[in-house]
Amino acid sequence: MENSAKKIAKSTRWYRKIHKYIAIATFVFMFIIAGTGLLLAWKKEFKFIPPTQKDTVNLPSLSLEEIEKIATTYILENTDLDPEVNRLDIRPLSRSCKSAF
Repeated sequence: MENSAKKIAKSTRWYRKIHKYIAIATFVFMFIIAGTGLLLAWKKEFKFIPPTQKDTVNLPSLSLEEIEKIATTYILENTDLDPEVNRLDIRPLSRSCKSAF
């Protein structure tokens, strides 16, 4: 009977040691996750974001009809899709537009 009590005590000590090391590793992992999460959340306040680079691009001015013709030609030459263009996504260049981020 005494021998089984020693086995139980020995295994309990081993489980506690393993539990301690797993808990330490988990704590370090969670601390890193929490720290990086805070840095991501407060990146603007800590000024971790580099300044936005602005560049001027001279875009050719195309009419909507020319854009539609180019798109239709591309579709016919490169895909098996229906060449009918039913919408165009146009985003005008504006200096007053600010980024959402």
